[in-house]
Amino acid sequence: MREVERESELREHTTQETGGYVQAFVYRVPKKHHDAFARVEGQLADIFREHGILRAELYTLTAAKVFKGFASIAESVSAGPDEEVWLELDFYKDQRDRDEVVGRIGQDQRAGPLFGQVLTLCASGSTPLQGDFTRPRI
Repeated sequence: MREVERESELREHTTQETGGYVQAFVYRVPKKHHDAFARVEGQLADIFREHGILRAELYTLTAAKVFKGFASIAESVSAGPDEEVWLELDFYKDQRDRDEVVGRIGQDQRAGPLFGQVLTLCASGSTPLQGDFTRPRI
């Protein structure tokens, strides 16, 4: 029984450090906009950190073999050969923390124009995807 309690405490500690709530965004970005997109996202990440986000991470999709029975993310978002797929992960303690941080960012006059630049730098005709995730207790 003591071992189960210790595992539970470890999971809770890990959740507090890494956050139990994640906002994920998927963008299609022309390769020619790679540097500009990275720069704007970096500026936004700095603002998010100022307002209390736990962590913000950016990734670009890497060409890799897709397992049998799975679908390619690049194909699912209809990325063309001259486009990259970007993944943004924003980590918060919980949904309330996300609401508070995003509320403060909404009041920051620097953020709005940068959000506009993100959308402008995305591939023409594409709509970024967004989803919020909560860490399940397992």
